Amino acid sequence: MDPSKNEGEALSQSIDGANKEMREAQARVELAQGARSTRLANKTGDLYNTAQGGVSTIMSVASSVQPIIESEAMKGIRDGITTFFDSIPGVLRALDEVANIHPFIKVAVGAFRVVVELDLKRRDNDKKITVLFVEMRDMMEVLIQLRTIQDDDTPGPDGTTIKARLQGLVKRTADDIKDCANVCDAYAKKKLIVKVLKSSSWDDKFKGFVTLFADRRKAFTFALEMHVGKAVDDANRKLESVDTKLDAILRLFSTLVSPEQERLFDYVGTNGGPDAVMKNHDALVTLIKLQLPATTTSKRHAEGGHQDGDPKDELQALQDELFDSTETAIQRNMELFERKFIVQQRRLLEQMQATVRHEGDRVIDKVLSGPHERIKDSDIYEIWKEMRWRGHVKARHFVLALRDYYFQSIAESDTVKDGTTTCVSKDDRWALDYINVSDTSAIAEALDDDASGFITIAEVNHFTSSRPTGWSLLKWLAYWTRGWHVVLCHYRDKITSLLGEMFSMLPTIRAENHTLAFKYLNDVWENVYLFTSSLEDVDDPDDKDDLWPRFSSYVEAEERRLDESLNTFQYCIDGADTLSLITGPGRFEKFLLPLLYLHLRRDLEVFRLCHHNVVIHHYELVDRVDSIRYILDAVDERCNTLEALFRQQHFTPKRQFESFAHGLYQYYWYAEDHGTIKELMDEDFPEIERWTHGNRALPAPDDVLLYPTVSGELSQSEDADALTDEDREAGGVVKDIIGRWHAFFADEGYWPGYPMYTCFIHAMPGEGAFTSIIVTPVGEKCKMAGRLEGGDATTFTATMDFGGSRVWHLTGVFDRDGRSITGRYALRGESPGDQDYFVLTRMPPEVLSARPPPWEFKANKIKALWRFALTYAREEVKRRLSWRYIKEHLDRRKRYVDLLLKGEDLDEDASSVTSSEMEEMEEIERAFSSEQAALCYRILDLKQRAAESIDEYECSACEEELHGARYTCIQCSVKSDCSIDFCDKPGCRDSRTDVEDTVHLPTHSLVKFRRPVVVHYDLPRLFVAAKDALARAQTTLKHSKQKRPIIGNQDERPNPEASDDKKDDAGEQWSSDSGSGSEAGEEGSDSGDASDNTGLSEENGSRSEASYSTTSSHSERSLATRGGRGRRGAGNSKKSNANPTCSMCSVTVQRPCFICIECEDVDDVFICSECDKLLDEGPSDKHPRTHAVVRCGLPTVSGIDQRFDAIEKRVLALLEKQAAAHTAQIAALGDKVARLEHLLKASAPSGKSNASRRRTARQ
Repeated sequence: MDPSKNEGEALSQSIDGANKEMREAQARVELAQGARSTRLANKTGDLYNTAQGGVSTIMSVASSVQPIIESEAMKGIRDGITTFFDSIPGVLRALDEVANIHPFIKVAVGAFRVVVELDLKRRDNDKKITVLFVEMRDMMEVLIQLRTIQDDDTPGPDGTTIKARLQGLVKRTADDIKDCANVCDAYAKKKLIVKVLKSSSWDDKFKGFVTLFADRRKAFTFALEMHVGKAVDDANRKLESVDTKLDAILRLFSTLVSPEQERLFDYVGTNGGPDAVMKNHDALVTLIKLQLPATTTSKRHAEGGHQDGDPKDELQALQDELFDSTETAIQRNMELFERKFIVQQRRLLEQMQATVRHEGDRVIDKVLSGPHERIKDSDIYEIWKEMRWRGHVKARHFVLALRDYYFQSIAESDTVKDGTTTCVSKDDRWALDYINVSDTSAIAEALDDDASGFITIAEVNHFTSSRPTGWSLLKWLAYWTRGWHVVLCHYRDKITSLLGEMFSMLPTIRAENHTLAFKYLNDVWENVYLFTSSLEDVDDPDDKDDLWPRFSSYVEAEERRLDESLNTFQYCIDGADTLSLITGPGRFEKFLLPLLYLHLRRDLEVFRLCHHNVVIHHYELVDRVDSIRYILDAVDERCNTLEALFRQQHFTPKRQFESFAHGLYQYYWYAEDHGTIKELMDEDFPEIERWTHGNRALPAPDDVLLYPTVSGELSQSEDADALTDEDREAGGVVKDIIGRWHAFFADEGYWPGYPMYTCFIHAMPGEGAFTSIIVTPVGEKCKMAGRLEGGDATTFTATMDFGGSRVWHLTGVFDRDGRSITGRYALRGESPGDQDYFVLTRMPPEVLSARPPPWEFKANKIKALWRFALTYAREEVKRRLSWRYIKEHLDRRKRYVDLLLKGEDLDEDASSVTSSEMEEMEEIERAFSSEQAALCYRILDLKQRAAESIDEYECSACEEELHGARYTCIQCSVKSDCSIDFCDKPGCRDSRTDVEDTVHLPTHSLVKFRRPVVVHYDLPRLFVAAKDALARAQTTLKHSKQKRPIIGNQDERPNPEASDDKKDDAGEQWSSDSGSGSEAGEEGSDSGDASDNTGLSEENGSRSEASYSTTSSHSERSLATRGGRGRRGAGNSKKSNANPTCSMCSVTVQRPCFICIECEDVDDVFICSECDKLLDEGPSDKHPRTHAVVRCGLPTVSGIDQRFDAIEKRVLALLEKQAAAHTAQIAALGDKVARLEHLLKASAPSGKSNASRRRTARQ
């Protein structure tokens, strides 16, 4: 036997043994580490010894396997992985040469080149994918041997030409390469958890391609050896070496995992394996928490700029991915991968055919005189030659020399009148005004793509050759000095306008789409705003008008190019490789704003559809957010590279980002200093006008949307009822099962335990084999496959695979009439319970609905049949009474949806659905067909989508989730730069609470929301409106005639329904002056901390008249740009004796009350507390429920809270100061003691020995 084969078998056996020992030892170690000391104290020693024994085993196995790991086969595999990317250029060049000799292999060489380029763009580091490409490369390298064969048509010893031998095989290989690249692309997109839980199925796919490429390599080798007439034995020896390497790779494959995957593998292994974890909801949640965040160096990402998604959404997305089988994921990815393949193929073809020459370009024949001979542009050639530069030059030196060259040329042409031509035409002399010393950095950025500070000859040639056709170099330079800045501002304004239109549309979007639209804006707006707000304005406004006409043709052409590329991928960016294909080469800042603009423009069309009668798919806007996030990932990578280069050049990165690309990246990369609520309260947001449809026609949904729309009509089953060829040709027992079936499944004693399932069963190749695709009423897709076996009784066995989430195993028998199948079912690997029955029948759904559960047939068949008949007859009579039956059916459907809604919180609150309600659901499900149940679930989905609650708010005091109304504290939110929310309980809302880095006080101003808000977009403008509304309300209430109680506690609120006489009879103290609130504020102002930088006093958060008068002009300006509420500014508030009334009930309002801060074109809208409670319960036609209101609470007589807070702050500051002083004193004393000890030791050298003798004597 061949020694190499023995070595491969020994290697395989040793690795298997090592892996087994390591797993067992690891399990023992984890058992020892996970034990609770309180319960296993007596076993600690045993576990420790066991773990130590495991470690010893691992060490011994490792020492025995070490020689095998260092064998030649393993070294070859490791070297192949390490050197793959370095070896690819040489291999591709050699294959191109061979393809020119033998054109029939171009199909495989072209496919190989395309997939390698796509893999390089993906920029991940997955070793499994690299192993596949190494095998692919080794296979293609065999074809390089064709260069020794000069003629395709020359026959070999057996009379067969090499083309005839290989042409068919080469075409199949090209298809295999493409399929493999698609599998790698689909795998790379999967979540890390999915890669772990479904690693076995993906590994099987990868190993299949490794084996396939090895077989193709052997086939190529054998064909070449036979053609040149070598002995069969020589060919076989080469093939055996391929087999040895293949065995080693297959054994090693499962160990090629990243450290992040190893962590997850450990958890999965200790929790029962992948199948058990996929069925365990809590285990999946734990895996999500264990998963490391995406690797990024963005300061914004690292510091929480990108908020984490909703955990429920993450879990649902994970379960959806786990539901798909590997085959389904690969097939679904093929369409998008085909687009990538075609675009990359076209891009490579364009590169090979690129022969565009610009006027003034030199023809480079040979390079003898120096590096300048490699420069294409004649002007730069002259400069480089005259300056005697080598391969690169400092960017600043180059720009200054270029400027001097042009100005000198102009000067010489002006002095010489003999008609001598210059390098600057008269049409381009305007561009010289934009080539100044101040523009050197802009030119350097345009030329220096890698921002290294040096300009190379390659960069010069790339810059000059990339200019538009017909443009001079001078005009191209002017574009980058001033024109590009104008273009950036142009796109900034368009992006701002698009986002403003989206926000104006949001309140009136269909309820079913509202939550999805809000989440889109919540995820997108803040990051985009950081780009648009950090961009510097053009210094000279006239430049916009002067320069835009000169450069607009190029800008519009680039926009069309990007739009066409995005349309190729349906505006769906699924990775860095796709983004690179869309943009092409170049600095990413050139494409950032155009890309964002085009994406937002398309997304606005989706918003317009959402506003009308279209209900979009759950993932429609989610995928669009993901596309924008891939753009942000590219920004992260670019900023990280720039920061490293700036540090390498000993620059301060933060200062460099202030000017680089006109400040485009500054706020995004250093977001901790920008975009805060406090800062945005001083910004002028564009006015949000009420959105109107206008005259624009709606786009066709199929032209814009990625997914089919969700309609109220039932979707047809994906498995058509039409007979297939296998159905028509089927014979034997399987022909009896072909057709439509309805099914009920019991669950834990409930009949039915699930809504009715309907399927159409088809025949499959193989004796008795059948299959069916079931779409359950819930929307789950399930594949059923099984077999029938004849005999005394026809037996039925099948599996129902719900995409990996669960798999049922069914066993049953045909009834004698051949119209029903009854049996038992259980999860795969488990035994069925006593009442885990199923029934498949051809009977109509209304007949199956009347059927008693199988256990009743088993107990007393005659009684069960009698009940069956009576139930069906009773329901049939009801159906004949049409109106009564229809009304009962509608009521039953409504009740079922209500119970389903209530049961959504079953996991969180086990008592939410009672046992009687479960029985009621069981009865309704039994009466519904599959289509009727599916309609109820569709209604449930629409109701849930229309819900206003966003699961991202919680009370800052009691930490309970907030659904519906919530109170947001202005002062705390501004200080913490996030939404600080409270529930309606006075113990939370009106109590002193430590929140984030501040303290919430009862006197803080609270804005009440009944809708979700985009924190850094909505809160700043609404807080400004709330502050102004409170100031106006204070003035209005101060001069009104109403009486009000003077109390010290805001919880002691008067009864708004009581008359003034009753209040007087109650003996309360009243005052006709409502201005004591401001007096209290003045009294409390002595503390110095009664007001903060938000402009709100701590007394109820309202301003005094003096403070309001000094800021009224700013408030009017702010409101004019923040939602169009400036029309009812401070000037509209009159000092009138009229009592303010509630806009809903017209009763005179008294504190505490609320003021709407979003009603337009009217004076302040007051709402009393009682009417506000009505709005909590549901919508009202008297005031929009979703409008934000600010609470105007009861004034306090004294500023005790303010003074107490100020005193507490001063005491804490004093204690910290004293503690610091004491620490310093102690440290000084310690130094003195140390010096004293040192002196004593120096003066008494024998002290140590004497002390030792004294200690010895005492002992």
